[in-house]
Amino acid sequence: MKKFHTLNWKKYVINSSLELQANSLTQIDEWINQKTYISDDRLYGEADSWQTPSEFEKIGQGDCEDFALWAWIQLLRMNISARF
Repeated sequence: MKKFHTLNWKKYVINSSLELQANSLTQIDEWINQKTYISDDRLYGEADSWQTPSEFEKIGQGDCEDFALWAWIQLLRMNISARF
C-alpha cells in the first residue's frame, strides 16, 4: 500500500489504472453495493489507512474513505464535477 503523504496523492489517484470504468451512476452504485465495509483497524491493524482505488478494486473491502475515493475517481472520469 502506498502512503499518500509521500506522494502527490491527487495526481497519483486520478491517473491510476482501474479495472472498472463506470459509465453511469447506476453502475457505480451497483459495484459499490457488492463490496464489504471493514474498518482499517480490522483490515490493516491501523486506525486510519487509505487504499488506492485500484487496491480497493482488488481487495473488494474497505472503509468509508476507500469507497468514497473510488467513487470520486469514477465520477471525475465520467466528467461529473465532484469533490472528495
